[in-house]
Amino acid sequence: MSKEFPPTPPTQWALDTIPLVDTVVFDVDSTILNLEVLDELALFCNTDVSSITNRAMNGEISFAQALVDRIEVIGLCNERFHTVSDEFISHLISRTKLTVSIIPLLTHLYENGYNVYYVSGGFKMFIQAVFRQLFPDSVQNFINFERDIYANEFILPGYNITTSSSSVSISSDTGGSHIKVEQTCTKKSVVTVDTSLYTAQTYGKARVLETLLRENSNESRGDNDVGSVKDGKKPLKNIIMVGDGVTDLQTKPPALGVVGYGGICERDIVKKKSDWFIYDYMELLNLFKQK
Repeated sequence: MSKEFPPTPPTQWALDTIPLVDTVVFDVDSTILNLEVLDELALFCNTDVSSITNRAMNGEISFAQALVDRIEVIGLCNERFHTVSDEFISHLISRTKLTVSIIPLLTHLYENGYNVYYVSGGFKMFIQAVFRQLFPDSVQNFINFERDIYANEFILPGYNITTSSSSVSISSDTGGSHIKVEQTCTKKSVVTVDTSLYTAQTYGKARVLETLLRENSNESRGDNDVGSVKDGKKPLKNIIMVGDGVTDLQTKPPALGVVGYGGICERDIVKKKSDWFIYDYMELLNLFKQK
């Protein structure tokens, strides 16, 4: 039985701001998906990073350090990366569900010309795979899977092995069969994260939004009429962020504000500091429909 949440009437900020919005940026984990993908990857690799994730999402440690720490704990090996990642994606798809009412909200936004982006501290290859599997065509047909998703990338080092190794046992239980993959890693063969990307950095989501505004302004797109809709899309000027963590709160500014989402994970700091906190996307959808 699904959990019952209290209604969350629009705040004055929501009533004033939503009519101005032309762009909605979504976090992914615990916002569009019902779980934290890196936490799932860690469990798949017989370890646990959920405490690091929670500390980062609650603002207790920097996101950049938490990301590096989690990837280090997980300890994926270059030599087995593609095999393990393929097996994990199958496992992930079997475990993942979309959050309640997210598809009606996305469908309305796309069909009415809103710009929609996904900005995540997770990894692009996993997000793309899950979206392609779980999103219906009515949503997928609007998505550019390279341009519209901002997320992290793995760095796979060379194969030179000169340092001591440690073993990591990786297993999953999918489709009724038990898969076990043994890895032997060295420090030089452990997969890392590309820390040059904004999504790997503390306050990086805000920098992504700044980039979107700069690169997609009416001037850079060549629109003559500031209020015009080009190719059925609204001009990208006024952004709101939707998410469940402190990294989403950090996007204001340049975002006009943040809609906190608590349908999967209710974080006190997000509930307190977001401009409107909701548990059900129908609340947000209903307000967009009033525009």
